[in-house]
Amino acid sequence: MKNNNAEYKKVMVQYLTEAAETIAGYNNHAKGRSKIMNKELVADLAKCGERYMDSPIRLMVIGRAAGRISEEPEKWLDDTDGPAYYVDLARQDHLEWLREAKGKRSKRICKRPFYKLVGDVMCELMPEEAQKEDGMGWTHYIARTNFYDITYFNSATNPNAALIQAQHPIMLKMMECDLNYFKPTHILVITGGDWPEAKKFHDFMKMIDVTKEKNCKVAVTGRPEFKSCKELQEMKNNIWRQFQTNQG
Repeated sequence: MKNNNAEYKKVMVQYLTEAAETIAGYNNHAKGRSKIMNKELVADLAKCGERYMDSPIRLMVIGRAAGRISEEPEKWLDDTDGPAYYVDLARQDHLEWLREAKGKRSKRICKRPFYKLVGDVMCELMPEEAQKEDGMGWTHYIARTNFYDITYFNSATNPNAALIQAQHPIMLKMMECDLNYFKPTHILVITGGDWPEAKKFHDFMKMIDVTKEKNCKVAVTGRPEFKSCKELQEMKNNIWRQFQTNQG
């Protein structure tokens, strides 16, 4: 599958630069609203396994917001060339970290509930490939992104309302760009239902629904953490039912 890498990078750098500028000026107009808390902002952009682009089945996994980034980056988002730095960082990331364990007693990241669910879905989509490498073969065939790519450095929580509001319009543009570039055959949205503003979630889903016209199958589910075995099995069954019925 051919993709215009140079054009994708150019557009994504442009969007990230626009986002950084919008965020920088947000507090000046935030009267009576929550504010951006600090300037140490980082971005976690869409990335994929090394065999994703050439695979006939391409699962894009979408969460709500970037997870905790605790390793200090070389550049902050608003630094000179900061946007280009984060685009390049994502393009060099082939999800190897999913197969790593943090600490001697820690599970590999791909065995934790969020990614365990993804792996179980991939075992249905690509059973032979998924079972390779001690059950971690599926990590080569997925793309991973979020609705909100910009977050506070070393934050254990989702971006606050101000940071979400500031980046929302630009994240919609970036999501459209990612969908066109990664060309998923399947999309799995994993996010809880406690969105402060339901409209923002629906803004993203309207865009994702357009992919059904390109024969992309879409499923939406809640977070798998703290679920019983019975509840997890029902989640997986529901995802599979959506994939079977949500056809273009």
